[in-house]
Amino acid sequence: MNPYIIIGLLISHIGLFGVGYWKGGEHMKNSIEADQKKAQDTAIVKHQEVAKNDLTSAIKIETTREEKKAVFRGIQLKNENRPSDNLAHLSDESFRLWNDANSSAIKNSSSKPVDSLPATPTANEKR
Repeated sequence: MNPYIIIGLLISHIGLFGVGYWKGGEHMKNSIEADQKKAQDTAIVKHQEVAKNDLTSAIKIETTREEKKAVFRGIQLKNENRPSDNLAHLSDESFRLWNDANSSAIKNSSSKPVDSLPATPTANEKR
């Protein structure tokens, strides 16, 4: 056999092997990029699910907090309408009048009229 034919076949086989190796490298690079894209898309979907769950939890927490604030405001309003500690010296009749005035129930009062109550001491009188 002619040595030029053998050298030509050897060079052609090396060239074909090189082209195949180069194309295989491109295929591997594209495969890696596709896997990365798939992993990135999966991570984005998971992140969106977590964000949606976090938002739902935050809405529930904020709603509960606002409900508690509303209840607390109601309790504060009820406490503001109660007699304060500086009224402890008043009689039962005075408390009844105070309660009637604050509950708008004074219209059907069945106790003594207001003018028959004992007069409160003035600053000049002693108790």
